[in-house]
Parts: sequence; structure tokens; C-alpha cells
Amino acid sequence: MKLWRKTWTVCVLLAALGLATLSATAIFRSDAWIADLIESFRPHLLVAAAMCLPLGLTVRGSWRTALVAIFVACVVANSATIIRTVRAATPPPQEARGGIRLTVVTTNLLWSNTQHQRFRDWLHAEAPDIVVTQETTRRWAAELDKLDPLLPYRRLPGHGDDLAILSRYPFEMAELAGIRQHGTLAMARLSVGHRRIDLMALHASVPIHPAWQKARDTMFDDIARFAWRTRHPLIVAGDFNATPWNRSMRRLVRESPLRHAPGFWRPTWTAYAPNWMGIPIDHVLAATDCRVIDRRVGPDIGSDHRPVIATVDCL
Repeated sequence: MKLWRKTWTVCVLLAALGLATLSATAIFRSDAWIADLIESFRPHLLVAAAMCLPLGLTVRGSWRTALVAIFVACVVANSATIIRTVRAATPPPQEARGGIRLTVVTTNLLWSNTQHQRFRDWLHAEAPDIVVTQETTRRWAAELDKLDPLLPYRRLPGHGDDLAILSRYPFEMAELAGIRQHGTLAMARLSVGHRRIDLMALHASVPIHPAWQKARDTMFDDIARFAWRTRHPLIVAGDFNATPWNRSMRRLVRESPLRHAPGFWRPTWTAYAPNWMGIPIDHVLAATDCRVIDRRVGPDIGSDHRPVIATVDCL
């Protein structure tokens, strides 16, 4: 019996130490790519710590207090980061402001996805004003070209590019001066009535290597500075390959006027796993007389990502 208790105590202790190590990234600042990866799963760490808390109470002897304290500390550290992120990332609620209201869709189509008709049918049902897609192959580009008259204006990918922009409104492409790209990035100037609205579409690199993570974060920092400089309404949409809890995304929001919408924590990747296991890495943010007032996650379109549908109000 004593052996069983010792074994159980060791198991709970290992769980506590593991969670404490992973949760420490919320307290100790680190730009290491592995820390960035861990931060993507901040809500999962919070749930795991809360579920393990009762286990600490099952341990007898002097270890009980220490284990309970570790689990409580993990709950506090992770929940504090999430609460700060939510407060900073979403603007306070306001009355509908009138002006221009746009429905913006962004989705990563996945190179190998062949469910073209399913996606087109869903777009016709959703009837968005703007669509941004990533991993847009030549085959996908040909399929998207069939969306007249729903989205008659479009920019399809060129050589070494995977971004497509489709719009109900006319637009012209613009240069992106001062932004160091890693991944793909494109800027469109939309003419909506008598207003100009800038749309920045992106597909950030996957941070699986320290150099890639640093380059992605540098691009986010440049986008933040651009958002402060611009005098025009700005929408940024795409696959950021970063969750709202990642340090780089929190810095993007903190150091720019760009903001998410309520519900930005709903997962978009991976569509192959249960929803509670997923993470939100596809985003629509807005600034400078634009605000995202609603965000929904769309259905399975055959990709490993689920689409994001955002409602954007612009003055």
C-alpha cells in the first residue's frame, strides 16, 4: 500500500512540475521558439492545471500543500495571461456606428484540399464582401475565378505567392514599404463608395525554427508601426500562425491600434481534431476608424483550417 501511495505521489509531482515548467513562460519572458510554441496552448494549460488541482488533495503527508500550491500557481499564471490578452485585444462595446459594414472571410485552403465545390457553395450562401485565402494553388485560383458575379474583383496568386483577394468592391494593389516580409503579404486599396479602405492580407511563416519565428515577429512589429502611421481605415486578415496568447501577437495589439473582435479565441486549427483541442491562428483585425464587431468560425471546407467570418464596421 505504501508503494502505491509513493508511486501516486511521484506521478502527481511529475504532473505538477511539468505544468509549472510549461506555465512559467507566462511569467518569465523568453523569445525562444519553444516558448512561443508553448504559449499557443495557454488555455489548454489553464484547463489542465484546474483539472489536476484536485489530484493534489489526494496526496497525503507534507507533499499535499506544495502540490496544491503549484497547481494553484499554474491556474493563476495562465488565467492572468488570458484575461490580460482579452482585455487588451478587444475594444470596448459600442453602439452601431453606421457608415460602412463589411463581411470579411479569411481561410487557409490547404494545398491538398480538393473540396472546391463545397467551398464555393459555402461562399455563395455566406455572401461575403471580401475573401482572403492562403495556400491558394493554381487549381484553387482557377476555381475562385468562377465566383463571378459574387466577387467580381480579384487578385490571384503569382509566382512564389499563395494569397488570393476577392472583393465585391473594386481595388488596386499597393506597395508595402517598410514591412519586412516572412511568409506572404499583400496590400489592397479598396474603393467602397467614396471611401478608401486598406486591406492587408498575410500568411505568416510557421515558427518551427528560431530564425523563422524571429522573422515572423519582425513582420508583426512592422505591421504594428504601419498601423500607427496610416491615416486610412485598415483591415488585416489572414493566417498569422500565432495565437492571441503568443507574445508577438500580444505585442502587435499592445503597440498598435489593431484590435480583434469578441470571440477571437474560438479555434480555427486544426479542423481534424475536436474543437476544444484546437487553437486560433487565423485572425481579422481592424484599426483607424474600423472595428471588428463580430467573429464567427465557419464549417469544414476540406482544409485543416476552418474559415473565419468577421463583421467589420468602418466610419
